[in-house]
Amino acid sequence: MKKLLAVILLAAGAALYFWYASSTGPTQTTTFAAPLVRTDAVAMAPIVESLEALGTVRAMEAVEVAARVMGRVEKLHFSDNSRVEEGAVLVELDAARERAALREAQVVLQEDQRLLDHYQTLDRTRAVSRTMLEEQQAKVAASAARVAAAEAELADFVIRAPFSGQLGVRQVSLGALVSPGTPITTLDAIATVKVDFSVPERWLSQLAPGQTIAATSVAWPGKVFRGKVATLGSRVDPATRAVFVHAEMDNAELLLRPGMLLSIRLASSPRQALQVPEQALIQEGSQRYVFVVDEQNRVARRTVEVGLRLEGRVEIIAGLTAGEQVIIEGSQKVRDGSQVSLATEV
Repeated sequence: MKKLLAVILLAAGAALYFWYASSTGPTQTTTFAAPLVRTDAVAMAPIVESLEALGTVRAMEAVEVAARVMGRVEKLHFSDNSRVEEGAVLVELDAARERAALREAQVVLQEDQRLLDHYQTLDRTRAVSRTMLEEQQAKVAASAARVAAAEAELADFVIRAPFSGQLGVRQVSLGALVSPGTPITTLDAIATVKVDFSVPERWLSQLAPGQTIAATSVAWPGKVFRGKVATLGSRVDPATRAVFVHAEMDNAELLLRPGMLLSIRLASSPRQALQVPEQALIQEGSQRYVFVVDEQNRVARRTVEVGLRLEGRVEIIAGLTAGEQVIIEGSQKVRDGSQVSLATEV
């Protein structure tokens, strides 16, 4: 009886298995869709490097106006911080003695010249010897030299502006006795100013006279001063590895003063370089890499060497060529050698 029951159960189980197998059909295999990614092309594009430096303003010309002779200040012809033109009289010193000496020399010259004119008239009729005529000519030349010396000595008592510019504070008063070297005031030509600064030597190949600079000053917030590179230093400082740059800047409003500190911004000449979007770059430790998609939509991991980081883009120095497609969205879902679908194809 037990054997019969076992046979019946076995037969029932077999029938149930075949019924289930026939109802479900053959076994189906599970497939996964390729990850969806977005790509962008590696492209050549211009790069303009930007450098920031600190510069010092200097006047185009600057002197300390001083007396050249001893004398008492007789007249003052300027006020503090006034603008003067080249040759303008600033100070007159008492020169009564020198003016008298000049008049005396002029009188002697006039008399010598009168006598020479008389001798020359007589010489036409041979009424005067050649020796007397030549002696008088020598006297006239000597008298003229004494007049010139007296005029030069008198000119030292009149202090003039050597060039056009902005005067500083007056340092003498009427009646003051000054001696050679006594400072009177300062004079700066600042309608155009010099700006001196230094840049790293790697910038040497990217600098040239005529390049534009932009500068700002804490004294004038929000105002940008523009100028041009005028000259480059002939040497690189071996201690700092920097090269001296001299720029010139218009200062018609006279807002910039000698000695002011400026923040300089200098842009290099444009150069062509490979670039990719910043989101394509993946960093793993010290390595940087991107995922490149070929024509069969297959992914390859590529190690790259980067250069400058720009706004939203990265310069690629090595590892890629122009025209290749790099993944910029969806890179977390792919691996080296995997197949992907491009968002533009969906």
